Amino acid sequence: MPLLKSCPAVLRKAGLAPTTIILYVGQAISFVEYFRATPPKHSRITGGQTVVVIRELRKLLKDLNRTVLGHQAMVKQAKGKRLVPREDLARGHREGAPRDPKPRYRFFGYLAAYLSAIYGHRTGVLTRMRVKEVRAAIGGDDTGYLINVMEHKTVRKFGTAQIYLEAEEYGWCRTWLRLRARTVPTNGYFFSSLGRGEAKDMARYFRGAWSRWG
Repeated sequence: MPLLKSCPAVLRKAGLAPTTIILYVGQAISFVEYFRATPPKHSRITGGQTVVVIRELRKLLKDLNRTVLGHQAMVKQAKGKRLVPREDLARGHREGAPRDPKPRYRFFGYLAAYLSAIYGHRTGVLTRMRVKEVRAAIGGDDTGYLINVMEHKTVRKFGTAQIYLEAEEYGWCRTWLRLRARTVPTNGYFFSSLGRGEAKDMARYFRGAWSRWG
C-alpha cells in the first residue's frame, strides 16, 4: 500500500497534470473492479484483497480530487475570460424572444451551453450527470466545488468527467435540486425528464439557448 500511495507523487514528478493522474487512478479502479468481477481461473488473489485495493484507490482518488480544485479554478478562470460578458447575456435575456413555454428545458439549455462553453463536454456527459453526484461535489464555498460524472459514453477511454463550479454556480444547482424535488423527486438524473429518465433533447435545448444568445 505505501507504493500505491506514492504513485501520484511519482507521476507528478514526471510532469503529468493533476487531471491526468486522476484519469490514471480512475482507470486503475476500473481495471481492479473488472478483475474482481471476472478473476482468472488460477488467480491466487482473493476477493477480499481486491476490495482492499479498490478501497485504497478510491481514498487516493478522493484526496486527488481535493488537490485538483485549485488547478481547475485556474483553468476555468482562463477560459472564463473568453466567455460572453455577463452584462451582454442579461441584455440578450431582456431583449430576446418571448418567454419559452417550457422554462424547465430553457434552463437546461442555458446551463448546458454555459458548462459546455467552459469545459467542452459533450451534452451526453451533462445528460448522464446524476443528482447524487452533484450533491456529493467535493469542496466548499471558499474553494469551489468539483463534480465527478462517473457514467458517460467515453468513460473507459477518458475516465471520470469533471465539472468545477464556483460557489455561486453551485448555488444554481442547489436551487434547481430544490425546485425539481416538487415534480420528479425519484428521478436520479440532474437534467431529468418528467418521467424516470434523463432529458432526451439536450442538444436541441443547447442550440435553442445558443441561438437566443445570438
